[in-house]
Amino acid sequence: MTAADDIESLEREMRPGKCSVGGFLGPTESLARVIADDERTLARLGIPHELIADSIEQIWSAAWKEMHSLPFEEMRKRSTDFPTLHRPESIPRFSSDRLPDPGLGCRIGEIRVFFVQYRGFQICPWGCGAFGGADFMMLNRTTGESFCAPDLIIHLIRAHHFFEGRQSPYRVDPEKVIRTLEIRPSENDSGSFRPLI
Repeated sequence: MTAADDIESLEREMRPGKCSVGGFLGPTESLARVIADDERTLARLGIPHELIADSIEQIWSAAWKEMHSLPFEEMRKRSTDFPTLHRPESIPRFSSDRLPDPGLGCRIGEIRVFFVQYRGFQICPWGCGAFGGADFMMLNRTTGESFCAPDLIIHLIRAHHFFEGRQSPYRVDPEKVIRTLEIRPSENDSGSFRPLI
């Protein structure tokens, strides 16, 4: 099997209805083109993939730990029904003037994190054994910027430089992540992230 056959096979599995209901890629998207477009965006912004993955993971891990350390009733009170990436139209749009109830989710610095956990798992389409079972939203309470993602996105960005296809309901716009988490390029080209915890 050639490398081209491998890519074609991977793309087929990433289409809607295959290894994911909504698909990692849209029906006609090219995996190579999606990755190359995002590479160009990050090069222009001076932010490496690893910094984005690390920044998301730092906040996600702190919020997940906080949420799961709460008594069950308190955890239930803080739970929400968003984000529901299976129904993107249901995800609320917030702004600095219109924020969610402060009793919902977990606050990590200026970022509020909301989780929706599922019974099943989504496996990485590259077949490397990584998997996820929750969606989350990160909202910057100061700026109103937010993004939603499946928890598998941390692995997809770090290991495969993949933010999902532009036609996928699970797409994570790298520029939105950078704005929401206030990630900045630094002089040494490795970027910087102001810790929010």
